[in-house]
Amino acid sequence: MRNFLLVVLFGIFILSGVVIFYNAYGQFSAAATSTRARAIFQELNSTVAEPADFLQTAQAAQTTQTSTINFNEIRTAFNNDDIVAHLLIPNTSIDYLVVQAADNDFYLYNDIWQNRSNAGWIFFDYEVDLASVNQNWIIYGHNMQQDHKFHSLRRFLDYDFFRQNSIITLTTETGITHWQIFAAYSSDISFAYNTVNFDSPEQRNFLLNSFAENSVFSTNFADNVVDFSQPILTLSTCTNITQDTRFVVHAVLITKGEVYEEETIN
Repeated sequence: MRNFLLVVLFGIFILSGVVIFYNAYGQFSAAATSTRARAIFQELNSTVAEPADFLQTAQAAQTTQTSTINFNEIRTAFNNDDIVAHLLIPNTSIDYLVVQAADNDFYLYNDIWQNRSNAGWIFFDYEVDLASVNQNWIIYGHNMQQDHKFHSLRRFLDYDFFRQNSIITLTTETGITHWQIFAAYSSDISFAYNTVNFDSPEQRNFLLNSFAENSVFSTNFADNVVDFSQPILTLSTCTNITQDTRFVVHAVLITKGEVYEEETIN
């Protein structure tokens, strides 16, 4: 019996070691892939306008600035026609090319080179039409340790961090756009935060009010200072607490270079 217990304990020890090694390798691989992708992106001399630059230029009254990214060149470099955008959030690790597939499963388990990877990649919901302004543009990404993929989103639970870093830069072939974050919260997947297409103006207004009400902080967006007709950008990741919870950040398109001031903390 004693020998049997020793064998069982030894097996558990070996299995635990394998799991630890597998997880560590996954984190290392995710970091290496992200670093390599950014290096290629930078080598192509593709740059995006920082939020501060946008808000201080004469172009701030425009919805978009001319894109400085040659997406055809980028797609060729990565041998991936699914690349459609670049996402940047200041003072976070979120500085990624964004892909879009024919479903929401492929890039959960494949990287930007379309190689199998548990870290996946940053991707648009397959229903998003970047030519449509009457949608909720949803971008998904895994919550990886060591601050990879969308792990940094949780920092927006800190009110001071939100105040200082609330502008998202999204660059597509159409141009450079800037978005003001107005809500951040954890949600069960049963909540329709990831509704892409609004059935009616009434549904749109109801959901946007729900986003603001669910937020850990409140902004004057809830008081209709921001036009509800403006496009919405939603970033979604796992909380890593339960399988059915997500951490969500919502932002509204800045159309006149205006930064909407926060009001209170819920």
